[in-house]
Amino acid sequence: MPKPPNAPRSGGGRRWLGRLSVLVSGILPLLALAAALHPEPGTQTPVAAVFPLTYSVEDTLQALSLTGARLVAPGGIGAVFIVQSNDPDLSDRLYKAGAWFLLNSTAAAWCQAAPG
Repeated sequence: MPKPPNAPRSGGGRRWLGRLSVLVSGILPLLALAAALHPEPGTQTPVAAVFPLTYSVEDTLQALSLTGARLVAPGGIGAVFIVQSNDPDLSDRLYKAGAWFLLNSTAAAWCQAAPG
C-alpha cells in the first residue's frame, strides 16, 4: 500500500544531520587555518596587509601611507604589501585604511614577490 503524499519521510533527520556535518567539517579547517595565519594583536613583526584585489600598487601605497607603517617588501600582487610598525594598534589602522585581512610573518613570507 503506497504512503500518502504528505506522510513524513523516514531518515530525513539523518540526511539533514549528514549535510550539516559535511558543511562543518569543511568550514572548521578553514577557520583554524585563518586563526593560525592571523597575526597576534599588538605584534611588532612584519605582517602581510591584503587590500582589495582591485587596488593598484598606487592605491595600496596610498592606503598604507595613512597607517604610518614601514614598508618591508612588496607582495606578489599590487594589493599586498609586507609592512611593519612598532605601534601596537597597527592592525586597527590597516583595517581602517581598507585592508581585507592581515597575515602573520610566516604567511607574509609566502606573499613576497618572486625574485627576478
